[in-house]
Amino acid sequence: MDHSPHLNWSQPDSLSACVRGMVAVVEDDPDVLDALGSWLELARVPSSLHGSGESLIKAIHHDGQQALIRSGVGSHLTRPLACVILDINLPGMNGLALATSLRGHFPHLALMLVTASGPEEFRQLGSLPPGVLCLQKPLDLCVLEEAVFKVLH
Repeated sequence: MDHSPHLNWSQPDSLSACVRGMVAVVEDDPDVLDALGSWLELARVPSSLHGSGESLIKAIHHDGQQALIRSGVGSHLTRPLACVILDINLPGMNGLALATSLRGHFPHLALMLVTASGPEEFRQLGSLPPGVLCLQKPLDLCVLEEAVFKVLH
């Protein structure tokens, strides 16, 4: 019997009460971005969706060592940013460069890099920053669920 923690999709209100920050998703494919946003919304996990690394960077504010992110388009309210799920192949700043920048500014921020390619892609782009979880596309939602759960609780 598996006793590992899992998000309880059938009781989303119980999940939202214990979430300790927002999840940002950076993905240039609008269909994947919408799907991940819907997946997080279903679990009542507050999220911030971005089509590029530059968009995410503009939304983040510094509060000492903690990253804060605007809680909506045009909003001046901010919430702690707990996790960033980012695609490696992004327009402009690629996901590896974004992960490296985020790791430099926020050493304790959880980062999950998503790629359709294998390890060879990383060798060509450079080394992965420490503590970055690498997930393979197509995404296994059970693996993603467990990783997000660990970060948010």
